Amino acid sequence: MKHCYTLLFLLFGVPALTFGQPVLRFVDQGVNFSSPVDVTAAGDNSDRLFIVERAGRIKVFDQTSGMVQSANYLDISARVRSGGERGLLGLAFHPDFATNGYFYVNYTGNGTVAGIPNGATVISRFQAVPPDATTVSAATETIFLTIAQPFANHNAGDLAFGPDGYLYIPTGDGGSGGDPNDAAQNKLALLGKMLRIDVDNPVVGGPNYSVPPTNPFVGNPAYRPEIWATGLRNPWRISFDRDLGDLWIADVGQGQREEINFQDAESGGGENYGWDCREGKVIYNGPPDSPSSECDPMITYTDPLFDYDHGSTGGQSITGGFVYRGQHADDLLGHYVAADYVSERYFIVTPPDGSGNRSLLRQTPSLASDARGISSFGEDDNGNVYVVTLDGDFYELTTVRALPIALDSWTASPEDKSVRLAWTTTSEENSALFFLDRSQDGSSFVTISNLAAAGNSRTPQQYSYLDSDVSAGTYFYRLRQRDLDGSEQEYPIRSVYLPGSPDEGPQLTPNPTSGSFRLTIPGLQRPGQTLLRIFASDGRLVYEDVRTSEAGPQEFVHTLPTLPSGLYRALIEYDDRRFERSLVLR
Repeated sequence: MKHCYTLLFLLFGVPALTFGQPVLRFVDQGVNFSSPVDVTAAGDNSDRLFIVERAGRIKVFDQTSGMVQSANYLDISARVRSGGERGLLGLAFHPDFATNGYFYVNYTGNGTVAGIPNGATVISRFQAVPPDATTVSAATETIFLTIAQPFANHNAGDLAFGPDGYLYIPTGDGGSGGDPNDAAQNKLALLGKMLRIDVDNPVVGGPNYSVPPTNPFVGNPAYRPEIWATGLRNPWRISFDRDLGDLWIADVGQGQREEINFQDAESGGGENYGWDCREGKVIYNGPPDSPSSECDPMITYTDPLFDYDHGSTGGQSITGGFVYRGQHADDLLGHYVAADYVSERYFIVTPPDGSGNRSLLRQTPSLASDARGISSFGEDDNGNVYVVTLDGDFYELTTVRALPIALDSWTASPEDKSVRLAWTTTSEENSALFFLDRSQDGSSFVTISNLAAAGNSRTPQQYSYLDSDVSAGTYFYRLRQRDLDGSEQEYPIRSVYLPGSPDEGPQLTPNPTSGSFRLTIPGLQRPGQTLLRIFASDGRLVYEDVRTSEAGPQEFVHTLPTLPSGLYRALIEYDDRRFERSLVLR
């Protein structure tokens, strides 16, 4: 069964949804995989999608039947070192796959194949015989390139054929942190680079590839000739715009910035994307004796088209995507879509115009979405975009109609002994009413008021309501908007705590929570233990923790394990007393 999850996009720098901006929908394909890290098509119009599992297997999804082929398309798990950032990481089909059956993979070797060091990056080719075969023998492997890796992380792992027919291979800087070997700026190292090789014309008596004569450093002994661009840290997914030929490179940052790099199709290569001298558009703040302190101030670095920080508005690990050229999301056409694996924010970037300008849309997933922790994007033969999550989920990316209002803010805050509810819209279209619902357990809501909406507006509208029918305790509020056609949209629940007497009991904040929260106790009467138990709606104990403390006010920080969104029951015990609270996990 296919399920749909809808996500709203916010204009970067202006937290609002405006008309004409895409609203993402993730259509669950109803199948699951084991730690998938890549998805791609063969370009043979076979309606097959190939899903790469990190352990060393490739699966086939039949788009016509909606089923996964029972047999592995390829299984090289016996020669793959898998776990963390290692494994079978990338797959690219030869432009003439329908004729020659060739496809290429990027994996981490485990030392079982002669001549390949344990932990090394391996670029190799396999052959489907005939090209429409349902399974491929691991014995057809031809190794093209082996790159030793000094550490376990920053293996990058992607590879892709460009419009020029050459194979592009992004490599990480070798790992650890801060590029301790200065590989990304080392002109004779293949780590931390974008490589470009010719797989169709091998060197006689040499490697199974040749270097394109148009590579930017051919003939320069200071550089490895395979290098197309330098200064990359850990590029997690590259892609070519199938219409324009532009190259997009998503590079995972160190501790400050995540970045998306753009290379025009007319580029002759040679870009230096800055790492480890720069992180995103800022100077890399490494230790005083780090290689970055020796960076040449005369080098001209290529800034990313877009970078974002590791704060609450950004994320921590970019997953690169594609410029949408499919048939199921017209309002995404020509836009690049990416995501942050950790923060679960999604990004739409418009390619630069002639003057280098670009626009950006950014989104935070709604509570209804399960499309979280995206490990990779992929295209089918028609340019439609799919995503996989490391948990094994598989979705097609589409869009739906934009909502009738652009909500800028929505807050609930104490005001004397009441609760002030306030929200602002930046624009409205055919909006009829707003409804305010209240709950004391986060589950059962009652409507306490409704306010007339502006109808149609292109200017900010402010709304406010004072809820005086409350006493001490925690309250949950929900805002609903009704369109003129009767359709409704719910907005995220807000909670507010009204203080009372000092012995009123413990509080959990924030509530709703994404997993971490504070347990605040007004005052313990004596030293002792505080017990916290969290129960799911079916009565299962999902979390238990005991803290020891002195008498007086106390605050404890708790972090739950990964749990489904929903309503949970918290039991808190101290001073021979027991309290029950509701906790909403989003």
